[in-house]
This record gives sequence, C-alpha cells and structure tokens, in this order.
Amino acid sequence: MKISIVTPSFNQAEFLEETIQSVLNQRHDDLEYIVVDGGSSDGSLSIIEKYSSSLTSWISEPDSGQVEAVNKGMAMATGDICAYLNSDDLYLPGTLSLVAQYFADNPACRWVCGDVIFFGSGHTTLYHRSNPPKRLVDGLLWEFHAPQPAMFWRRSGLEISFDNSLNYCFDHDFYLRLLKSGITPHRLEQPLAAYRLHHSSKTVAMAEKFDQEFDLLTDRYLKDLAWYDRRKVDATTAVRIAFQRAIDRDSPSPGESALMLGRAMLLSPAIVTRRAWWGTLRQLLRSLLA
Repeated sequence: MKISIVTPSFNQAEFLEETIQSVLNQRHDDLEYIVVDGGSSDGSLSIIEKYSSSLTSWISEPDSGQVEAVNKGMAMATGDICAYLNSDDLYLPGTLSLVAQYFADNPACRWVCGDVIFFGSGHTTLYHRSNPPKRLVDGLLWEFHAPQPAMFWRRSGLEISFDNSLNYCFDHDFYLRLLKSGITPHRLEQPLAAYRLHHSSKTVAMAEKFDQEFDLLTDRYLKDLAWYDRRKVDATTAVRIAFQRAIDRDSPSPGESALMLGRAMLLSPAIVTRRAWWGTLRQLLRSLLA
C-alpha cells in the first residue's frame, strides 16, 4: 500500500531533521513523503535540501500557517493511506508497516488511531493509550484522547482537508466531521508516534486558545446531537467553566464554580460519575480553604 505523509514546517530547524529521519527510516516500500515549509528563516531550508533526493516533493514559500501547509500537502498526496506529521513529532520504528498491514487486513477501515509516547526536555516521558471517539457526542465531551501524530486515513472516497479558519482545533474539527458522517476510528493497539512537548509547541504554550476553539466547535456541532446528548455536552462545558473559575489565580470564583457544578448535575446527573466532576469539586474545596 502506498502511504503519503505530509510534514508542515515553519522555523523548527531544531527538530525538523529528526522528524524527517523518523519518516525516511521507516523503509516503507511505497512511501510518498511531502514537506511543506512556510518560508522558514532559521536554517530549515538547508535541512530540507539535505534530504531533497529522498523526498517525493517539497515546497518552501510563505503561507497562512500550519493548516494551509497541511492542506497543500494533502492536495498533492496520491497514497492509499494519508497522514501528517508535524515537524517536531516522530514516527516510531515500524509504524508505517504496522499501519499498512492493518488497513490491508481490515478493508472496511477508513481511519486508524494508535497509541503515542509523550516526551520532551523537561517533561516526563509517558506512554499514552489512545481512547478514540466512537460517536459525534464523544468528540464533544472531552471523554477521549487520541493524539494527532498516530492518526492515519484511507484516502479513497475521503476528502482529507482541514478548516483554514481554525488554528488550534482544525484536526479535531476533521474528526468531528468524520464521526458525523458515520466514519469511526479503529484503535491499533501499538505505539505509533512520539509527541514532543516543548515550550513553543501549541499544546504547551496556547492551551487557552484550544479551549476557545473547542467551544466554537461545540456550537458548530451541538445541533447535530439528540437532546439528551446535548445536555451531556452542556454539563461537560459547565464543569470545565467551574474548573477554570476555581483555578483563576487573579480572581478565583468559588461561588461561581459551585453554581456551575450544580448546573452540570441538573443538566446530566450522571456527570457525578466522571473524574472531571470530582476533580473540579476538589479544586473548588482547595480554593475555599485557601
């Protein structure tokens, strides 16, 4: 099976070579590797040129950001299987062979999600067992964790493109669109990728921005849920707001937190069985005692 991998890149020369090597060292018989650089000025271009003979194609030109870069690469991709790997993440040895074999053995599968290792300077290395969503509502409840570097899709009959109006949750929006159309992920019970945590990564530096875009996606897809699932999502949102109010260092609002926790219980009583509800209650009690 032909596999197309797209790496979007911009001013990450510190990590880029290791990322490229992790793809090329897969030694997959039919690999299409596309690197789309946004016009880096930090030495990334010399790294890309160093490996240009092993790349299927590469571009280095100004763009509007990560999403446009991924979309450019996906538009060029011709593989049976497609994925993108950011320029600070890595594939683990043997990943592409495992993925190709899984798709070959499961012809009805359109979407694969594997496990991930989190690592990075100053961060504890952790093995993360993915928990991919099964339904649209799962994708809006924060009840799953399926890191992007271990995602792969069968390209046939599937438009792999991302919403360029989003900067942080564009991949999550794509997952929600797949779930809405009835396409669900298969979990491949193997570690496939390594997700690098560092001070300038979006995940570490811009968590609040992710929350804001997640709220936007909640508004976008809430209407597609049954009423009882909408109440679950509203309850989850209330718990998250309660937690944010409780941990606000500048102006903690324990009273507001308590009201939001109560609202969550009224919306969906089963919310009290979830760890997030109890974790928020503990944080609220800490705020009150402080």
